[in-house]
Amino acid sequence: MLLSLVVLIKYEHNLLKQAGKRGIKYIGLATYGLALGIMLLSVGNYADIVIVCELGVIITAISMIFYVRKISRITKRFNHLANIDPLTGLVNRRYLYNKLTQDAKYTNDASVLFIDIDDFKRINDNLGHINADKVLCEVADEIQTSLRGTDVLCRFGGDEFIIILPKTNKDTALSILVRLQENVAKLKLPENIEVNFSAGVATYPEDGTSFEELLYVADEELFKVKDHKTAFN
Repeated sequence: MLLSLVVLIKYEHNLLKQAGKRGIKYIGLATYGLALGIMLLSVGNYADIVIVCELGVIITAISMIFYVRKISRITKRFNHLANIDPLTGLVNRRYLYNKLTQDAKYTNDASVLFIDIDDFKRINDNLGHINADKVLCEVADEIQTSLRGTDVLCRFGGDEFIIILPKTNKDTALSILVRLQENVAKLKLPENIEVNFSAGVATYPEDGTSFEELLYVADEELFKVKDHKTAFN
């Protein structure tokens, strides 16, 4: 803020003379050869540092500073919203690709779960879109509550979710998956509907050495699980 004010300071010759008479040392402020104002340094009981400028200039400068800060806050807010799924409040696919894929801790020594809610079309048809959305949110909340603080849950799209489990081997990832499925199956949902989900698992490095490879393998594994369930129904 101080620098912003200094740029707008006007040179006050009379005050400069008065400062000299009262024994106050001063420093001229200028940029590109143009005098902008003065900074008065105290001698004795005077204020330590005084920036001399007109009240109107101060008000204008402060207004500009608050305006810039407001724009900055709005920009950060929009960037935040662009990475959040509006229905569930989870991070979305954009965040997943733009942020997580650039951070090695979410890929190296990690496992990826690709989740798809079973028969969600039936849930949608039986309950309607509004209640089906509530089911999605309930499932998302339950999974999020059951995860560790370092894990990341993302709504990938529709009734699909991605979970990234940092520093998690295949056996541990499968144990987490079973626990999540059990917790979701116990949910109290509208019309006493039961919800289950299928998932594919991929682990670094045996299934891939990049996030894209892990996601591809997890998707393939999910397809096999869904296909297997369909064959037995």
